[in-house]
Amino acid sequence: MKRATLHAIFATVILMTIFLPAGFGAEENKDSLAIVNAGWNEEQLNKKVTFKQCVFEGNLFESNQIISIIEIKGAKAGKKGSPYFALQGVEELTRTSDIAKENDALAAVNGNFFSFKKPHNSVDYLRIDGIEICGNGGDGTRSYNQSGVIAIDKRGRVSLHKPDSTDKQWERRLEEPSIMTAGPLLMADGIKEPLKNVSFYTTRHPRTAVAILDNNTVLLVTVDGRNASAQGMSLEELQKTISWLGAKHLINLDGGGSTTMYIKDKGVVNYPSDNKKLDHFGERKVANALLLLISE
Repeated sequence: MKRATLHAIFATVILMTIFLPAGFGAEENKDSLAIVNAGWNEEQLNKKVTFKQCVFEGNLFESNQIISIIEIKGAKAGKKGSPYFALQGVEELTRTSDIAKENDALAAVNGNFFSFKKPHNSVDYLRIDGIEICGNGGDGTRSYNQSGVIAIDKRGRVSLHKPDSTDKQWERRLEEPSIMTAGPLLMADGIKEPLKNVSFYTTRHPRTAVAILDNNTVLLVTVDGRNASAQGMSLEELQKTISWLGAKHLINLDGGGSTTMYIKDKGVVNYPSDNKKLDHFGERKVANALLLLISE
């Protein structure tokens, strides 16, 4: 893969480092500069799809990090060769890479939260091609993992939404045929969402996320963790990192051992943690995945 500096994505970050807002401390400035000046490796997967990856050796949040990004510009089904998004669920827990291969996907990341107990299924709202697979579980109130929605329209375009926190049925009224509830939602309309002071938020873990930039470019993101060479991020660190990449909307998906990024003809490109090794073979079986397909 060739090296690239991600000039387009980081233009706003460079300006931010020149005109720092009040309260933007030296440590935060140093971390944002680490993102800007990083030696990102880049590979073109499709005319509109690029894979980017970078290893940070102690210089991002004073930790070792491995960040992988699939950047999609102008996803829309129809025109031959155009990328578009889809959701896919499975009856039995299956590796993200296998779900992707079975659907001939160009790329994929793991989806939302699920139960290891049968029936193997999402524990949050999931609708695929108009068919409701699962409702929001829980006690009737909206939990952190139900604080955001990924919607995919008929043309395979993805959008992120902030639901009514008092209405557990809110997703059912969305018109898009494919809906995935996840969370926590980390950014909405360019505003960072408040974060709770609880372990899931503050502890470093592998993370999977989806972001949408101002120009409607979509980022699929994985941050590896649970290894000395890839320590993972707290949700605040993830929020900051992807905001420095120019995110306008940002949502956290299932992470930990589920965090996986797959690319056709390359296989798993991040470092899933379930085998406790820094390799590409520690995938956890999951209940669903977010796929990037190519129109034929």
